[in-house]
Amino acid sequence: MADTVKAEPTAVEPTAQDAVADQSHAVEPAVEHTAHNASGLSKSEQWLLWPFLVLSFYLLGLNSFTMAVYLINAAALFNSSVQYSTLAVIESMILAIGQPPFAKLADIIGRPWSWVFSLGSYVLGTIIMATSNNFATLATGVIFYAIGYTGITFLQQLILADLVAPNRRVLVSNLLLFHYFINFAVASKISAALEPNHWRWGPSMFTILMPTINAPIVVVLFLQQRKQRLSAGYERTVSRFHGLSLFGRVKELVLEFDLLGLFLISAAFCLLLVPLTIATEAPKGYSSGYIVAMFVLGAVALVAWPFVELAVPRPLVHLREFAFNIDIVVPALVYAVDQFSTTLSYQPALQWVEVTFDYDTSNAVYFYYAQSLSNVAFSMIAGGISMYTRRYKWVSFFGGCLRVVGVGLMIRYRTVGSTTAQLVIPQIVQGIGGGMLTANLLVAAQQSVSHARVAIVTAVLLLIINLGDAIGSAVTGAVQQNLQGLMHQYVDPVVGGNATIATMVYEGGAFAAKAYPLGSPVRDAISAAWSANMHQLLVGALISGVINALMCLGMPDRQLASETQNNVTDERLGVSVDPQPDLNQKLEMTA
Repeated sequence: MADTVKAEPTAVEPTAQDAVADQSHAVEPAVEHTAHNASGLSKSEQWLLWPFLVLSFYLLGLNSFTMAVYLINAAALFNSSVQYSTLAVIESMILAIGQPPFAKLADIIGRPWSWVFSLGSYVLGTIIMATSNNFATLATGVIFYAIGYTGITFLQQLILADLVAPNRRVLVSNLLLFHYFINFAVASKISAALEPNHWRWGPSMFTILMPTINAPIVVVLFLQQRKQRLSAGYERTVSRFHGLSLFGRVKELVLEFDLLGLFLISAAFCLLLVPLTIATEAPKGYSSGYIVAMFVLGAVALVAWPFVELAVPRPLVHLREFAFNIDIVVPALVYAVDQFSTTLSYQPALQWVEVTFDYDTSNAVYFYYAQSLSNVAFSMIAGGISMYTRRYKWVSFFGGCLRVVGVGLMIRYRTVGSTTAQLVIPQIVQGIGGGMLTANLLVAAQQSVSHARVAIVTAVLLLIINLGDAIGSAVTGAVQQNLQGLMHQYVDPVVGGNATIATMVYEGGAFAAKAYPLGSPVRDAISAAWSANMHQLLVGALISGVINALMCLGMPDRQLASETQNNVTDERLGVSVDPQPDLNQKLEMTA
């Protein structure tokens, strides 16, 4: 095809001389082995894998619909509504930073053992959350839960990339989000039945269901791994860790997982984002010594990170390779800015509608997820269009423009006195735009690299998405701190200067606000303060949405591959489940 990206060499077994001559372009240990041993599924394996993969997507969708509601209300019950913004940032950071290590883990120990590890972390986290009696214990559970959730979501996308050609993947990956239609109807009823007194049954339910539904997928992957190892063409290779001392194993582990680079990027974003959510609680606000120190150290770590990535022998992110690939860079930036913009308008919407319009939990969840429902519906349509035309650029640009229209309508109608239609229609319009904007971007990036790189490219894109969400959560938390001042500005005059009420509602959120009837002077003042704060967030969402629509114009107008695994090599489709071998050891054996 005339306009595809420049083809990379087809993965072939390198010679020792090749490896020595060009170390800067030497493939990772999994390249030769993965391409050589990728294996399609038998009919029986497909019949076992696909139904449970569909159910796994559904269950994770139900998780995303309900878990945030349980956590928000649990934080409020623990009198920690304000601290929840900080926890949301930390959770988003785990979802972001966890992607590359899971890509490496999947290549080293294989897809099935990575799935087992993810399920174990997820189940441990939900158990801790369900048994927590204070915010600190709840936060501990969220950390383990986020690690497991990160692994499962990443591995789902990786299996799709293994099995489905790019032009069909844009549709299949979006069709697997069908669960939003079911969960839109049932999730709010589940949440309403459990909130607030029985919220612990929420995470408890997933403790049982998640391993049950995912177990057959793991079985198929282990069968694939066993079948590969028994095949005639299989060559057993020596692990990097073979024959090393304890110190050597630790050193190899640090290099293999790029722990220095991982530490720097984690520290950078945590130290830059967390202070935004806690500064108002500091003795001198942003001028407090430890707040300033966190910003400085975070900036230093962020500046140092790319230099470390360029220097280490086995970087996780492959900055040197990916930073100049426009098929990766532009979709990544569009994803990040879109996630940032969406979070500003989306994250505070649940409590805003409960406070301003006195929605109960069920109706508030319907309102909250109307955007997600339309997003999924039109991502399927966008995937179908791209599968038929084998193009995605202009679909994304049109979606970016609709995103801007949706946020503009939110600025106009997220106010006291709006009708139900005026509240919901902007949610739907922005969801339509988001579905068309982002439906095909992950596949566009995946198809720009060889099969050996698809795991890490998937991880990098998911990392960028979650970084956008983390930055959005941090900025949302920082802007929502203005709510305290707005509360005093609007509420104190109504209650004769009694500052206690404004402080109580600020800390207690919707639960505290509902102590005052809708239409009463105090409730009207609370609603006005909340709406003023919401508009501050929406202005930021509008500006970033405009930037994103313009960035879509810089996206390459590529065709989507229809038969091969990607758009740059002639590699066949198939699951790669075997652990990553050590290329250096193999070169020594074959030299």
